[in-house]
Amino acid sequence: MAEDVTQKLLRDIADCECFSLQLDKSTDYSPLIQRVKPSVTTIKVWPAGTDSLLQDKFHHTDWSMFASQATCGSHTDIDTYTSSVLDYINTTVGSVTTWKQITTYPNQKPWMNKEVRLLLKARNIAFRSGDALAYSISRANLRRGIIKAKHCYKLKVEEHFSNSDPRRMWQGIQAISDYKPSNSTPITTDVSFLNELNHFYARFDRDNRETQTTTRPPSDDQPLSLTSSDVHAALSQINVRKAAGPDGTPGRVLRGCAEQLTGVFTDIFNLSLAQAAVPACFKATSIVPVPKHSSPTGLNDYRPVALTPIIMKCFERLVLAHLKNCLPPTLDSYQFAYRSNRSTEDAVSTVLHSVLTHLDNNNTYARMLFVDFSSAFNTVIPSKLNTKLGDLGFNNPLRHWLMDFLTNRPQYVKSGHTCSTTITLNTGVPQGCVLSPFLYSLFTHDCRPVHGSNTIIKFADDTPVIGLISNNDETAYREEVQHLAAWCADNNLLLNTSKTKELIVDFRRKRGSTHNPIHINGMAVERVSSFKFLGTHITEDLSWSTNTSSLLFTELDKNIISTPLAHFIQQLQNTIGFMRTTLMHPNGNTLHPPTFAETVIRNKDKYSEYFSSNHRKRKRKDHEYTNSPNTPSLIPVVIDNIKHSIFTTNKSIFEELIRCTPDISIKNPKTHSSTQKLHMARQEKPHQPPLNNKPNS
Repeated sequence: MAEDVTQKLLRDIADCECFSLQLDKSTDYSPLIQRVKPSVTTIKVWPAGTDSLLQDKFHHTDWSMFASQATCGSHTDIDTYTSSVLDYINTTVGSVTTWKQITTYPNQKPWMNKEVRLLLKARNIAFRSGDALAYSISRANLRRGIIKAKHCYKLKVEEHFSNSDPRRMWQGIQAISDYKPSNSTPITTDVSFLNELNHFYARFDRDNRETQTTTRPPSDDQPLSLTSSDVHAALSQINVRKAAGPDGTPGRVLRGCAEQLTGVFTDIFNLSLAQAAVPACFKATSIVPVPKHSSPTGLNDYRPVALTPIIMKCFERLVLAHLKNCLPPTLDSYQFAYRSNRSTEDAVSTVLHSVLTHLDNNNTYARMLFVDFSSAFNTVIPSKLNTKLGDLGFNNPLRHWLMDFLTNRPQYVKSGHTCSTTITLNTGVPQGCVLSPFLYSLFTHDCRPVHGSNTIIKFADDTPVIGLISNNDETAYREEVQHLAAWCADNNLLLNTSKTKELIVDFRRKRGSTHNPIHINGMAVERVSSFKFLGTHITEDLSWSTNTSSLLFTELDKNIISTPLAHFIQQLQNTIGFMRTTLMHPNGNTLHPPTFAETVIRNKDKYSEYFSSNHRKRKRKDHEYTNSPNTPSLIPVVIDNIKHSIFTTNKSIFEELIRCTPDISIKNPKTHSSTQKLHMARQEKPHQPPLNNKPNS
């Protein structure tokens, strides 16, 4: 009876045409049956020999034809001339290139290639055919194809570490660690939202009530003239990885055909400088909004990323080189941006040096106000900038060209293939342009302290105000802050008091009273214990611990390096206290922590590369390290205080660390047995210095 029932059940199941499990989408398990749709990307394909074909076509092009068609009488329309040239270049590029769609699946492996896909398809066909022999052969071929594809991908990744290119090295680390930037919320393609966003970015232009006046340059002022060699050098230095601007001209064409395009662009650049007019297609700006947060709620949560024509960036670099050569010697010496032989390190060193020098005196302290501006570049009035350029001694043709460059700028917001309406701006120095930071630094050149005890450091829009206080007299410092607020109001710069921070350095044991906060426009400025200025963390105790920790854990915050490296660095951080109390120099001075920190920072790139390429070698035995002939004499002492496994798995790092550390001796060790063993080992055989060559990994 039981056998009959079983056979009946099996027969009923076999007769079923479909046997499936249906899930109710209303249950809590509905996300399990959802599939992520594959993404389709359209890319431009450059066939082999495209560059040579474009060079040949541009070489046989009569470029004077475009200038003659744009000339009426003795006047050449710069807009028509430039637009026709760019249209011809883009049309020629479109005739030799093709477009291709690439489908990327969410679970696609990085080693997957065309050969593996064909083998996978052949295996599926053999499986459906029912031929066991064909299926076995196709499955074996697929297995061999996957092994070959993985090996090729491994060689491709290892090539990133074969040269001294830091960019390729970090690309390899990102590939090994599977690092991917967080996907932000996609921007809506609603035209009304893009129009609203475009007007929000142009909100400062509504407050500009000053009329733009243009005058003809006097005959005695000669305009700037560029040579063909300068233009050719600028075209040859284009970064081909940069995205094309609103004109659509790719940087690959401008750089690959630099020799053929130098003549026509030299003529366009010099004509623009002679007429003091910038072509409208050169001034166009396409803004791509990027969310600042994962869930943006307002218009201010979208960061505007401006794209300008690549050829205009080349033009700006040539003009910038001339402007930097024309700077007068009377320019503010505390402006460090775009000055020869000056950098961010010089600005940070000047801040720290002025404070430390002042603190050497009795009854002194320092207050540092780090000013933050709201959209500083977007609030610059071109007419006021023109006046200041005249005060600095720039000639009229160049000033008028800069005025035309900053006014009547078309701008639109783009999301995907949807664009907003175009509006025209007459305020601000556009972000994303080469000249903008330099022009802003010239705009703020007259922002100087009125009291000798104060210092205003400027690096573009990063502006700290340093007040050197003596005998608790803060009158000059507070007047300086109020004077800065008044100067900003006169020059249409908006102070963001909520983001402005103050840091007070006071090492006095007996302080007269608590430090009262600074008020700007009726709002108190927040006091902080640490502030990041130009990439360096400055603390109220002027120590480097915060800055060192930030440098060490930058890669950890970005999730670029592996988890074992994160655990290892944390172990190193916990060991600093032991090294401070246990290790000392022979002269009696305790080993200073910066020696340890500087060694780690100096070799941090080597650490990341080591951990990424030696992940498979982490199961070595403990005695492999302690028995190594290249092990320094310090190792037995340190092993007693740090986990033995950390040393065995990170051998080369500690050898590099100890090699860079001065000769040291033992002071008050925690375990006497380790000290006795060390002395016994030194007495049994003569001391051998650590070998400089690297051990076999």
